[in-house]
Amino acid sequence: MIPISSSNYQQGCNPISSNCVVWQGPDLPIIGLCNGDTVSDVIAKLADKLVEVTDSVSIAGVDLSCLQLSTAPETIEDLFQVIVNEICSLGSRCDDLEAGGGGSTATSEIIASLPPCLQFTNAQNDLVTQLPIDEYAELVAAKVCELIADITTLETTVNDHETRITTLENATGSDYTTPQITPSCVLPAVPTDIDVVLDELEDQFCTLNDTLGGSTSLLASSTYQCDLLASDNQLAGSGTMSSLEGWNVPVNNVAQSLTNMWLTICDMRAAIKDIQTNCCTGATCNDVIFSAFGSYANDTITLNFGGSVIPAGFSECNPAGNSVTITDAASNTYSTTVSVSGALVGDGTETIDISGSQLSDISNYFVTITLCVTDGDITCEKLLSFEVVNDASSCGVPTGISVTLS
Repeated sequence: MIPISSSNYQQGCNPISSNCVVWQGPDLPIIGLCNGDTVSDVIAKLADKLVEVTDSVSIAGVDLSCLQLSTAPETIEDLFQVIVNEICSLGSRCDDLEAGGGGSTATSEIIASLPPCLQFTNAQNDLVTQLPIDEYAELVAAKVCELIADITTLETTVNDHETRITTLENATGSDYTTPQITPSCVLPAVPTDIDVVLDELEDQFCTLNDTLGGSTSLLASSTYQCDLLASDNQLAGSGTMSSLEGWNVPVNNVAQSLTNMWLTICDMRAAIKDIQTNCCTGATCNDVIFSAFGSYANDTITLNFGGSVIPAGFSECNPAGNSVTITDAASNTYSTTVSVSGALVGDGTETIDISGSQLSDISNYFVTITLCVTDGDITCEKLLSFEVVNDASSCGVPTGISVTLS
């Protein structure tokens, strides 16, 4: 504003510029107006604030898509009316829900189905699968409170564990010391690093496992007990074998099998001792049992006399042993002597090296042995012949055993 010409008075106004008139009212921070501002400043600030207010109440940027209106409001007043109408509609719907879903006159309740995790058995032992909506909400609220309590407990536990783990980590030294133990049998009984003891223990266990044949084989061996042995009569006493103290029926492990074995052996020994004491005052040639068979490998014939019996008091007629004749398919022969009694004292076998003989190394062999034993009063001779198969022979299948006794 500028002053009008002094010669041009309008309606009695004095020609004073708006820049020369000041605002003497209070400061108005809301529009940035201060006491002492000129009227020009006042009008400019009011105009700026008016523009700002106008921009802030514009509805051009308001997203009304969720209201699904057929006609979008154009003014702020129209927008307010739409909002009021929506609030009134929501209020009416809430009133309907509170009244049971059928308006103010409805009497039925809204029933909600419970998910399986919220179903429960009531005091009447009935499974509750549905609840009125208000009870449903209360149940959900109670479950939420339980979950909050559980989460709080878990958080407390996790924090406690975190503290303890941190304490342990801080307490662990940078240098690790291998624990030691004092072994009692696998190594000398002195403090030893535990990994060394473990290695030795594994080595010895594997050796023991190989020696014993493994748990599977051991358990299988316990099944070879004689059929009906438990119900058989004792040889040295009265009653069945199962009546012996400590007898195991059924046998479920190796220990039980060994127990039954020893009870059987002891029963047999007692019976044999009784026979030796009370029976048979003198042995005869019928008591001499001569049994043998042979095998061949690497220029060696092994004779097995494990089934032979030389009664007590008898000895071989020739201290050098008994005559053995070996014949091959080409009728070549080789003669030597073997001690049957000496074999029976050991593992029951005697070996004959035929590498320096004239016998063929690709032939089966026919062996003839004459056993002669005496007790000083009677002399018994028994002749035994059998074939020993040589796998290198074209006749690799045994043709049988022939025996001549005299």
